[in-house]
Amino acid sequence: MKNNMENYRYYQSKGLINKDQLTNQVALYYQQQNNLLSLSGQNEQNALQITTLESQIQTQAADFDNRIYQMELQRLELQKELVNTDVEGEIIIRALSDGKVDSLSVTVGQMVNTGDSLLQVIPENIENYYLILWVPNDAVPYISAGDKVNIRYEAFPSEKIWAVLCYG
Repeated sequence: MKNNMENYRYYQSKGLINKDQLTNQVALYYQQQNNLLSLSGQNEQNALQITTLESQIQTQAADFDNRIYQMELQRLELQKELVNTDVEGEIIIRALSDGKVDSLSVTVGQMVNTGDSLLQVIPENIENYYLILWVPNDAVPYISAGDKVNIRYEAFPSEKIWAVLCYG
C-alpha cells in the first residue's frame, strides 16, 4: 500500500496524475492504515477475551468437579446412614434412667425428627417428691409445719394428693 502511494507521488512529479488524485490516494492509504490498527486492536481484545473465557471454563470445570465430589460424599454418607438405620428396620433408644413410661407423645408409624419428644419416663426409685408452693400472706397465720394438706392438680382433677407441710 505504501509502495502504491510512493508510486502515485512519482506519477504526479512526472505529470501523469493531478494533485487531487494524489490526495485521494494519500487519504485512502491513511484510512487503510487506520483500519489495520483498528483490526489489530480488535484482534488483541479478542485474544484477551478468549484467554479470559478459557480461564473461566477451567475454573467452572474445577468447581463442577468439586461439587460432584461433595455430592458423591453426601450420597455415600446417606447410604451409610441408611444401612445403619435399616438394620431390621428398628432403632433402639435407651432412657437415661430406669423407670416406667408415663405417656407416649407419638403413634406407631409416625415420622419424627431429631429432638422430638417420644415419651415421658417416670423414674422408678424416687423416695421423696418436693412441691414448692407460694402461699398468700393472708393464709400464712392459718398453716403450720406438719399440717396435712390436700393438693389438687388441674391436669388430674379427680385425683387427690395428700402431703405434709414443712417450712424450708
